[in-house]
Amino acid sequence: MEIRTYNNNTAIPEKLGFNWGAFFVTPIWLLFHGKIGISLLLILLNIVFRFIGVPGISSFIVVLLIDFSIALYFGFRGNRIAWDNKGYISIEQLKEKQRIWNILGFIGFTIYISLLLVFIGHTFKPDIEAYGWISIFPPVLAIILAIKTKQVYPSLFLGIWLGWTAINRWNPLAGLGDTLEAAVNIFNDSGNTKVIIFSMMVGALIILMQHSGGVPGFIQWISSKGLVKNRRSSGFLLWIIGVLIFIESNMINLVIGSIGRPIFDKFKVPREKLAYIAHSTSAPVCIMIPFNGWGAILTGLLVAQQIENPFFMVLRAVTTNFYAIFTILLVLIIITTQKDFGPMATAEKRARETGKLVRDEAQLLVSEETIAMPVKEGVQPKPINMILPLIAMVLMVPIGLLVTGKGRIEQGSGSTAVFWAVLMGIFAAAALYKIQNIFTMKEILDLVMKGMGGLIPMGLLMVFAFTMGATCKMMGTGPYVAELATATIHPALVIPLVFLVACFISFATGTSWGTFAIMMPIAVPLAQNMELNLPLMVSAVMGGGVFGDHCSPVSDTTIISSMATACDPMDHVNTQLPYALTAAGLALVLFFIFSYF
Repeated sequence: MEIRTYNNNTAIPEKLGFNWGAFFVTPIWLLFHGKIGISLLLILLNIVFRFIGVPGISSFIVVLLIDFSIALYFGFRGNRIAWDNKGYISIEQLKEKQRIWNILGFIGFTIYISLLLVFIGHTFKPDIEAYGWISIFPPVLAIILAIKTKQVYPSLFLGIWLGWTAINRWNPLAGLGDTLEAAVNIFNDSGNTKVIIFSMMVGALIILMQHSGGVPGFIQWISSKGLVKNRRSSGFLLWIIGVLIFIESNMINLVIGSIGRPIFDKFKVPREKLAYIAHSTSAPVCIMIPFNGWGAILTGLLVAQQIENPFFMVLRAVTTNFYAIFTILLVLIIITTQKDFGPMATAEKRARETGKLVRDEAQLLVSEETIAMPVKEGVQPKPINMILPLIAMVLMVPIGLLVTGKGRIEQGSGSTAVFWAVLMGIFAAAALYKIQNIFTMKEILDLVMKGMGGLIPMGLLMVFAFTMGATCKMMGTGPYVAELATATIHPALVIPLVFLVACFISFATGTSWGTFAIMMPIAVPLAQNMELNLPLMVSAVMGGGVFGDHCSPVSDTTIISSMATACDPMDHVNTQLPYALTAAGLALVLFFIFSYF
């Protein structure tokens, strides 16, 4: 970030953020900040435009756009103007003095937009059954706000609120009520509930392994065996673990987070890098080795399209799933070369030069107290106190899939299997520590509650992510985008475009399986009717679906990988996105090439 020095000799960053006061009440704000001439000019222009009229620019829409453009300009320049004209001596003083303006401006703008939406709803009263282009706004708004502000919770909430406001004919109060109701209804789905609960239970397992001496004992054991000597070898270890645990994507995140965090912390590797490795060897690996729930859902969707030998078709599509292939290989290249680019390079520089594994203002989904719980006094660190609970957890996944799939592992419930697995890990840990007389039963229960309590922010974020998915489904976001994109295109561009559409849908909705369900019924008949390469078309849907699961800020696996690695979710998204886009760009080029031959 560029630094400039102004007349008060205080160095300030080039970007000072948005000023809501300067945006919403521009003339009044300028009047109070020494810009009397500009303030009076804006007031005069408003009078002329609104009451007198100017030929050619007197329309309501044009005047509104002019007003908004001026307000937006001063919103972005407001803090700079305040700094130059008020003689502040520090950034903290600037922010403190502008806080009341920001609060009043934001509240005023919210009220204004709410009244405007009510007016539009009552004036036009559209018969909204298919929401069309409006359905794109909620996820896009949430993603843009989350990336821009790094505040995921309010960004998701505002996106969901916008969606339900549109559903309620632009009535913001009714939209707010339905937003809250939709969040509660998430728990009607047992799969969603299990994912939220098992994710919180991971906090209990982490704190138990930490306080029992399992984590430091494991680090000492790894170091003594010479398996991990530096950043590169530790990265290789985690990459191999990610590839081997192909049976469930969330399990990969949880195991790599548990094992990798203390090792990477030792070598001062930023948490963003750990989250990237964990996340990039979860869904991409699972879809490349489809003997799991991922293979089952894809097989089922192809069965619905009356494809002969559907699982064989999935296996053929795996060989051209370029996005997943490039993603997995790119991780290996980054680990081998130790060369990063984009925001990840900045994070690496921060960790190397300052020792800070996360940025100062990072918002972790798991409390530092949970991941940094000291070993209980008098307890000798032992690797078995970490290894055994993790082995119990991993082994329980295929058992759970077999039981829930009634003997067929590919048809089992992934959420139920992981839920049982985390419970098994906690039970195994509790039994092991009780046998060693490390903890009493009361201490174990207290630690479990404390660990789960440390992941409450993650649980809330997961609720918002699922609610956004339900909102998009209600508005038909995915089908609309798919239908719009595949309307009239050249045959050679169909498969690459299907990949791009699948990428957009999965990124906006945060669900890969939902993207498969939307795109497969469109893509397969399209390939058959246009006599295109069917396995390649299936690959495009698979790769595009994984893209959003891999890097969308509203994806549940993004949240789980951030939680498991103790990384700020938006820092994880920002640092991983350039790598994901690189893999997607390479995949797109190959889809173009293979479509022509």
